[in-house]
Amino acid sequence: MNNSIHFDLTEFSKIFPFYILFDENLIIQNYGPSIEKIAPDCKNKQFLDSFTIERPLLSKINFSEISAITNQLVFLKSNNPFDILLKGQFNYLPDSHQIVFLGAAWFDSTETLNYSGLNLLDFSPNNSLIDLLHLLKTQEIVNDELKQLVHKLNEQKKKLIESQNQLEEIKLLLEENNQRYEYVNKATSEAIWDWNILTGEIFYGDGFEKYFGYNIQTSQLGLDLWDKRIHPEDYDIMMNSLRKAIDSGETFWTSEYQYLKANGEYAYVSDKGYIIRDKNEIATQMIGAMRDISKQKKEEIYLKKLQLVATSINDGILILEPNQSLRIIYANRAYTKITGYEESEILGTKPLFLLEKDRDSELENPFILSIKTEKTFTVELNKKNNHGESIWVEIVMNPVFNEENILINWIVIERDITEKIKTRQEINLRKKFNEDVLNNIPTDIAVFAPNHNYIFLNKHAIKNDEIRNWMINKNDFDYARMKGIDDAIAKKRWDIFEDAVDQKKSIQWIDEHKKPDGSVNYIMRNFYPYFENDALKFVIGYGLDITERKLIEIQLNEALESIMKTNNELEQFAYVASHDLQEPLRMVTSFLSQLEKKYGHTLDEKAKEYIYYAVDGAKRMRQIILDLLEYSRAGKSVEKLKDVDINEVIHEIEILHSNQILELNAKILKIDLPIINTHKTPIRQVFQNLVSNGLKYHKNGTAPEITIKCYPENSNWHFVVSDNGIGIEPAYHEKIFEIFQRLHSKEEYSGTGIGLAITKKIIESLGGNIWLKSEKNMGCEFHFTIPF
Repeated sequence: MNNSIHFDLTEFSKIFPFYILFDENLIIQNYGPSIEKIAPDCKNKQFLDSFTIERPLLSKINFSEISAITNQLVFLKSNNPFDILLKGQFNYLPDSHQIVFLGAAWFDSTETLNYSGLNLLDFSPNNSLIDLLHLLKTQEIVNDELKQLVHKLNEQKKKLIESQNQLEEIKLLLEENNQRYEYVNKATSEAIWDWNILTGEIFYGDGFEKYFGYNIQTSQLGLDLWDKRIHPEDYDIMMNSLRKAIDSGETFWTSEYQYLKANGEYAYVSDKGYIIRDKNEIATQMIGAMRDISKQKKEEIYLKKLQLVATSINDGILILEPNQSLRIIYANRAYTKITGYEESEILGTKPLFLLEKDRDSELENPFILSIKTEKTFTVELNKKNNHGESIWVEIVMNPVFNEENILINWIVIERDITEKIKTRQEINLRKKFNEDVLNNIPTDIAVFAPNHNYIFLNKHAIKNDEIRNWMINKNDFDYARMKGIDDAIAKKRWDIFEDAVDQKKSIQWIDEHKKPDGSVNYIMRNFYPYFENDALKFVIGYGLDITERKLIEIQLNEALESIMKTNNELEQFAYVASHDLQEPLRMVTSFLSQLEKKYGHTLDEKAKEYIYYAVDGAKRMRQIILDLLEYSRAGKSVEKLKDVDINEVIHEIEILHSNQILELNAKILKIDLPIINTHKTPIRQVFQNLVSNGLKYHKNGTAPEITIKCYPENSNWHFVVSDNGIGIEPAYHEKIFEIFQRLHSKEEYSGTGIGLAITKKIIESLGGNIWLKSEKNMGCEFHFTIPF
C-alpha cells in the first residue's frame, strides 16, 4: 500500500476488500483482496485495462476527469467474462496525488455470485447488511448459511423498528431543541456543525457564512467538512486526532488547524466537538463549534518569535508595565548578564536608570520625559553593574501601542557599548593625532569627496580658521567666488581631478603663481584617488612649495647647458688635438723607420736600440691618444635602442679573437644569454674589453676559460663575466676602473690602462653598475647590470 494512506494495510483491506488505488497515470498501485479474485494480476497495469466506468458517463477518462467526480456514486464493471459490477465512489488523496475507489460488489443473482468465485467472506463485515441486500436483490436464498444470516437480519430489523418508534418519540423533543439550537447558532460567535457519522450528512450553522464566507444555502460546503479544506501541513495530525477520539470511546474532541476560507485564505481555527454514541459505544453523531483564532494565533506566533529573538540576541531587553509603576514584567538573559542582576532581583521592580537623576544637569530625567510624551528615547550612559564594574550602555526606550493606539507596554533595549565607546575614543584620539600631524606638516593637504567637495583641509592649506571651516563641503569654484577671483585655477584642478579618477592613478603637476613683485612661486601638486571595491571613496590632494628647488633646478639646467656646451667644445678640441698630435707622431715614426732602413747597416746596436725605443714610444703615444679619444666619446652613443641578441655579440667577438683563441686553446662558455633592448655598439665594446682582458691576463701554462652568464634581478639584467686568469688583489678592485691605472708593466702585459675605465663609463651611461669579485691567482669575476 502506498505510504500516503495512513492505515494499516491488513485492517484497511478488511474494511474495504474491494478498494482500488491508482496514480495520475491511471496505473493501479494496489487493491483489496476481493479485487484479486475478479481482476487478478492487475497491479502496475492500466486501470482501464481491467475496469470500465459504467456510470457516470465521462467524455474523457483521465485523472483530471475522475478527480472531478469524487464523492459521487460510481458503477465500475470488471473486464472479465462475468462482468461483475462494483458500486462505490472515488476519493482523491491530496498528499500522494492518487485516487482510491471504495466500493462493494453488486450481483443480480446468487448464480452470478457463485460463478464469480466470491463468497461471503470476501465482503466487508462492517457493511454485510448492504452487501447482502445487493446479493439477494432478485433471487431467493438457497444457502442454509445465508438463511441463518437473514433470520438474524430480521431480528435486527425488528429492533430497528423499535428504535424507530423511540426516535419518533424524541423527534418532537428534537424539534423543540432545534428551535433553541437555531437561536444559539445565530447568537454564537462560532461556526456550529452537526455531523451524522452514520450517513455522512453535515449541518452547517450560520457562522460558516459569517466567519468563513461559505454560502450554506447553496450547499457550497457540500458533505465534506474537513477533507478538502484543512491545510496540508495540518491534515494528518487533525484527522488522526479525530479518528482516535471516535475509535477510543472519548466524548470530547478538540483540535487547532488551518482552515480554508471561501476567499482562498487560510484561517487558524479552534475546533471542539461532542461525540454522541449509541448503547454499544459506537459513535453516531458529533456536534461541534469552530472558532476563528487567526488573530490570537498570529499574536502567539509573533510573541514566540519575539521571545526567541529576545532569548538569542546579545542585547538586554526589559518589558515594563504601561502604568505609573513601570514595573519590570520580563527580562531576558542578556539583560541579567549585562547588569549582573538575577531575574528574581529585578522582576516587579522599577529600572534603576529611571530612578537616577541627570548627572550632567538639573534637567528632568530624560526617560521620565519620554514616558510623559510616549515617544521613543535613546541615550548612552556610563554606569556601574551589580559587580561594581564601570560599563557604557546604550538604552532605547520604546512605547508599544495596540490597534486602538492605547499604550500597552514599554520595551527597553539595553546594549553594552563599552567596547564601542573605547573604540570610538581610540578613533577620536587617532583622529586628533592625525589632524595634529597633518596640521603641522609644512605642506598643503586636502581630502576631497567624490563630488569635489572638501572633507578636510590642514592649517597649512588655509591658515584662516574661519575660512578653513567654511570650505568644508564646498569646492574650488565656491572658493573662487568667495574670493572674487578668476576660476581658471578651479577649472584646471577640476579637470585633473577627473583625469586622476578616470585613470585610477596619481597625477602630479606644478602650479605657477606670479607675485605682485613679478617673482614666481612654484607649487608641486598631486591628486591621489582612493578606491574600495572599485568605488571611489575620496581623493587626497597635497601641494608642496618647491620654489627654492625649482630656482635651483633652473640654475642647474642653465649650468648643465653651459657644461654640455663646454663639453661639446672639449670633445671637438679633443678630436682636433688628437688629429694634430697623431700627425707629428706618424711623421716621427715614419722618418725613424726610414732612417733605420737606409742607414741600418752603418748603425751600431746601440743606435738601433735608440731607434726602436723612439718608434715604440711614438706608437704607444698614438695608442694613448686614440684611447683618450675613445674614452671621451664613451657613453655618448647616437644609436637608437634596439633588441640586441647577446649570443650574437659574443659570437662576433669570438670571430675577432679567433686566432688568439686558437693559439691559447681558449674556451668561451655562454649560459642563458638574453636578448636585451640597448645600444649595440657600446654593449659590444663592454664585452670586447672584458673578453680581451680574460684572454690577455691568463695564467702561464693554463688554457683560458671565460664564462658569460646572465639572469634577471629586480628590474635589471645581471651579467657575470668570469675567467680563470691571474686574478686581482681586493685592494685594487676600485683602482682598475680608473683611467691610466695599470697593475703590470708594459713588458708583462700590453695596454694603456683605459679599457676598464671605458667599460665602466659605458655601463653607467646605460643606467647600470659594474663591480669586481677576485682574489690573486683565483681568476676574475666581473659583474654588471643593465636595466630592462
